Amino acid sequence: MVNTPGYYKATWKLINPLIISKGVYGHFLDRNGTVIIIKILYQPRYPEHPPKVTSTPPIRDVCWDSKGVLHFALMNRHFVWTKYKDYSNPLIYLTDEITGKYRAM
Repeated sequence: MVNTPGYYKATWKLINPLIISKGVYGHFLDRNGTVIIIKILYQPRYPEHPPKVTSTPPIRDVCWDSKGVLHFALMNRHFVWTKYKDYSNPLIYLTDEITGKYRAM
């Protein structure tokens, strides 16, 4: 969705509208002007276990591996996902953090 010339705004969409539990994806413009696609795929036992988050092309950051997979690291000796999993909709907080940190909107 383009709001104004030169400004690219992302919209999250279902990967498969017929299977809501599959996951979501979004197209974003990063800080360098590159369009990236971030997919959030639900894993077994979600939300107790984190979703699989991937970026194409891979985001170059210590939180992401060379294949574009986000790794939920430890923060203050706690698995980062633990701060999200008990929210009523943990994906809202996760997507806000991703787009904020990587200025992907």
